[in-house]
Amino acid sequence: MKNTYKIYLLVLLSSIAISGYAQPGAGDGAAAIKELLTAVNYGVPASPAFELLPGKASEVTHLNFAHDIGVNAGTFFNGSKLQAGAAVDLRPFSFTGGDLKQYQENYLTRLAWRTTVALGTTSGKSGGNDVFLGVGLRITLIDKSDPKNDKAFTQKLADAYDSVLFKITPDLEETLEQFQERVDMAGKSPSVQRIRDEFTANTWNALRWDVGLGASDRAASGYLKRDSLFRDRIGLWSALGLPLGKKAQLTISGNSAWVSHRNDTTERHRYVAGARARFFLSSALAISGEYARIFSKYPQPGLNERWNHLAIVAEVKIPKLGGWFSFAYGGDSAHRTDKAAKFAINYAVYADQLIKK
Repeated sequence: MKNTYKIYLLVLLSSIAISGYAQPGAGDGAAAIKELLTAVNYGVPASPAFELLPGKASEVTHLNFAHDIGVNAGTFFNGSKLQAGAAVDLRPFSFTGGDLKQYQENYLTRLAWRTTVALGTTSGKSGGNDVFLGVGLRITLIDKSDPKNDKAFTQKLADAYDSVLFKITPDLEETLEQFQERVDMAGKSPSVQRIRDEFTANTWNALRWDVGLGASDRAASGYLKRDSLFRDRIGLWSALGLPLGKKAQLTISGNSAWVSHRNDTTERHRYVAGARARFFLSSALAISGEYARIFSKYPQPGLNERWNHLAIVAEVKIPKLGGWFSFAYGGDSAHRTDKAAKFAINYAVYADQLIKK
């Protein structure tokens, strides 16, 4: 306990010492830190619709595991205009999963069931009124965290579920609907949930390999009309997740996008390669660090440029403050098309942890 509070004190003293060097507006550090960790706040981790869109805060692909995938349609339109920050992720081939035995014995069945299709919108970095509409496809080639494909886990879960059901006896005074409700609650019993939680804790950073493709259009001022839609880019990406012991994960990713250019002075191709590591050293201390190298190609080779993207965030839980203290350093290095870009320091206190498994 004493060591934990020494860490708290060290972080707090460090923040005070560097506060004079923090960028203006550091009081709004929570928003800046969140931008370093997540591209768009739309509720679904690492939507493939956003992997190639401009304005994405994190240049390194963040893997989403089987238990993460969900649907959040959001609000795509504000009146007749598209609005940024909406997304929906779907599994179009989930009906092909078959029964559990077929799923575990057939790789192509698993491949189809894990495939995700997404649609999303975001705004560009320039802060203009244009909205980018992206579509994406994610195919998971390897997923050691897939609970449906773990025979030992599914058997253990079935045994626990049967044990709970065995103890449920009909009550002559209850209706059939009330009895069915008690049966349905068996899957949420503490013993069953404990097994799920143990599996997630043991596999959250398991080996994972995703590949995908994406495409986007730019809607001028958000209007979804023929004369307001312009082709933006199409590209491919891949991400490999590797466990670093039980408390950390390394993600290595890369993508290549072909941009629809209007003339010789506009970008036509962009490559990104990078890596991200997350460390959960205890329930009160988490660290995330990522680095990426961006290469921008033009029809005129003299305009080609490259720059670095960096994001380092440390979070410490401080019960006496009622939340988390976070210190972050990152941003993009200055380059020809964004001479104002820089690395900046931010710190903040907020209620909910941002670095999550």
